[in-house]
Amino acid sequence: MSNQIQSVIKLSKQAYSLLSKKQYRQAERVFLEAFDQDNNNPFILVGLGHVYRELNDFDQAIHYYQLILDIEPENTFAQKGIGHAYRGMRDYAKTVEYWQRYLEKNGRDYHMLVRCADALKKLDRLDEAEEHYLKALEFDINDKYGNLGLGSLYYKTGNESGSLECLNRFVKHDATNVAVLTMIGNIHQRHKEFRRAIEVFNQVINLEADNGYALYGLGNCYRGLCEYEDAIIWWLKVLEAEPDNQGLHSRLGDALVHINDLDRAQKHYLRSLDLAFDPFALIGLSKIYTQRGDYQQAMACCQRVLDRQPGHHRTLEQMAEVYEVSGETTLAKKLRNG
Repeated sequence: MSNQIQSVIKLSKQAYSLLSKKQYRQAERVFLEAFDQDNNNPFILVGLGHVYRELNDFDQAIHYYQLILDIEPENTFAQKGIGHAYRGMRDYAKTVEYWQRYLEKNGRDYHMLVRCADALKKLDRLDEAEEHYLKALEFDINDKYGNLGLGSLYYKTGNESGSLECLNRFVKHDATNVAVLTMIGNIHQRHKEFRRAIEVFNQVINLEADNGYALYGLGNCYRGLCEYEDAIIWWLKVLEAEPDNQGLHSRLGDALVHINDLDRAQKHYLRSLDLAFDPFALIGLSKIYTQRGDYQQAMACCQRVLDRQPGHHRTLEQMAEVYEVSGETTLAKKLRNG
């Protein structure tokens, strides 16, 4: 063995040792010294690609990976590495191109199947992404990132049963992922499984006390259970961080009407209307004025909605209710029939 070959081998081992210790600049220097002695050595070229990728110098990384692929088009280390470099540049189309080439010969590498699926999802190529995730999970049904990727994809596309199955498997690995727990809570909430949703949202609150999604979800769930006082408590916590949340002011008004706290309800409805036009706040105010016997004001609130949105169904129902309560039963019947 020639002295040059021995030198290149020694330098290569030294550089990879530095790379493994994350001493990237030192590794770069040694790899470049070896490259000067042998610029076609695939181990050195791969090492330089890895070093520059770790240094976020993706152009340089791609340059060295491409040098290998020009010599060895099927070099798996270079195919994987160049894909990672393009992902670092957010060029997901190129990422997928190289990783799919890698997977043609290495289709059992389920970790790369998941990574490729993640990139396909970024490109909104959801059917292909789903196919890759499913292939990965055939090798390991409990793979953490495969379940996370497929679960979030199903959540996005509305396959809630599939999403819940995958995300629950993910939670067995990581029960502290707030985004995942929030998705699970939302699914249970939409299915009116309010007690289960409350349990999950409370897990989120234990991790992030001010998480607005979980606080809002807790309020919605307690409203769904007709436990309005608890709903009000949680929604008020959201309002502390979002004082101009118009929709929440209306919801709070509705909940306060349910517990007959009309003065506070009125304040929230009026605050919503200060922010912008809100038909539901006006309907709520109409209900309050009706309970107080102020039928003229109750009708005026309904008319304000109809001036902007003629034929608004819930407003017409409320107007009929005002007629009914005020003794104008013939007008109420005529309105409902009309």
